[in-house]
Amino acid sequence: MADRGYTRTNRSTQGPSEKTLAGPILTAVPYPGVLVAKARSHTSRDLDLVLYPSATAGEFQIEVSRLQAGASYKIAATERIVNADQHGQASFFVRISGRTAVHLTPCS
Repeated sequence: MADRGYTRTNRSTQGPSEKTLAGPILTAVPYPGVLVAKARSHTSRDLDLVLYPSATAGEFQIEVSRLQAGASYKIAATERIVNADQHGQASFFVRISGRTAVHLTPCS
C-alpha cells in the first residue's frame, strides 16, 4: 500500500508532527465562554484555530505563546495585525459566532 503521508491513523500511533510540536500554541481562552475544536500549526510558524461560543456569541480574548519574539502576525479573517512581545506571547480579541476559524500567520 502506498504511503499516504501523515494520516489520522499515523497521528494516533505516532503523535503530532514535528511542525505542530514546534509551532505556536493557544495559551488561554475564556472557559466556558469559548470551546476549542482545533489548535494546530501547519508550518511551525502559523496557528490554525477553530473556536465556538459555548452559549452566546461575542468578543473574546485569545492568548497565544511560542511566537517569534517581537514579530508581527496577521489574523487572516480580520486582516488585523498583532505583535508578539519579547517573550513570544500575544493577546488579541476575536469575535466568535458559530464556527469561527482563526488563522494566525507571520507577516513577511
